[in-house]
Amino acid sequence: MKTWFIRILPRAEVLDVQGRTVLQMLNHNQLPFSNVRVGKLIELTADQEISNPEAVLKKALALGLYNPLVEVAVIE
Repeated sequence: MKTWFIRILPRAEVLDVQGRTVLQMLNHNQLPFSNVRVGKLIELTADQEISNPEAVLKKALALGLYNPLVEVAVIE
């Protein structure tokens, strides 16, 4: 059994409303952070061996796991 993670964050040029809200809350509580970005983490597990996992994961992304217009995905 093998597990992969895909980290998805808003593109740098896209306003991250959730990140701004979290940052304001942290700063309001005197925590010294200067930037927060809120995204999502997708965990994918396969019970069988995948010969070319990068291609399979890229295909999964293309099928709609993220919106490439406003998000960036990183396979880990």
